[in-house]
Amino acid sequence: MAEFYEFHDSYLEAIDHIEGRLVLRMKAYRHTWPGEAGVGEGTGWFQEIVITVENPTIISNLKAFPLQVLDGSLKGENIECEEADRVGDQIPSSLRGSGEIEIRIEGIVEQTEEFGSATVRGTAAAITSRGPAQFVETLNWQI
Repeated sequence: MAEFYEFHDSYLEAIDHIEGRLVLRMKAYRHTWPGEAGVGEGTGWFQEIVITVENPTIISNLKAFPLQVLDGSLKGENIECEEADRVGDQIPSSLRGSGEIEIRIEGIVEQTEEFGSATVRGTAAAITSRGPAQFVETLNWQI
């Protein structure tokens, strides 16, 4: 089964610094396909996730949350996840570790209509928490 979190259509709800780590809290849009990602019928879900980044540096102009994510990417040297969950530069739902990593997020704060962006770099990243998933829609298309 292929599962990944798409940056577009997700929400960055907070960025916290906890014990030397950077914690990204997201209401993420998850794509799920029984076979290959983007082929045939799949489903879309919202799910609260927490991504923890080790030894972080951040460049950000974000002043308020939540940020409706318009674009983003995850790039890394040794991303540890299920192979089926690797889809472009999206977030694999099984992300459990990595080497050097960069996460870029761009979006808009709906209340103020302010554009904001953040680039986070670190030595490792993993999804450290998942909330219950909420069904959104059935998808039938190809990437």
